[in-house]
Amino acid sequence: MNHEGPLPPRKPLAANLAWAMALSVVLCVGYAFSYAPAYRYARGPDPGFLFASADEPVLHAFRPVEWLMFNTPLSGVLLKWAKVWGVEDGIRYEYRLRIAL
Repeated sequence: MNHEGPLPPRKPLAANLAWAMALSVVLCVGYAFSYAPAYRYARGPDPGFLFASADEPVLHAFRPVEWLMFNTPLSGVLLKWAKVWGVEDGIRYEYRLRIAL
């Protein structure tokens, strides 16, 4: 191996772990908050008029977010975000239909 000078110092493991944890948090929060825009894109704002079938595959990926939305203290924040996107009523309606079956 031909190196010109010493190798650069490596970052400590703790710094790498901190970045990995921060990235994980950002990705999880981004995933949770992307449900309302994805729902709006797939369904539209009016719960009575569905642009896609009730089994839209894109929305299956968001079932964990839906569970968070209705079964944890995060429900207030996530439902307010859905309201910003104009889809809160549609999300509530479809969740009620799904758990009634």
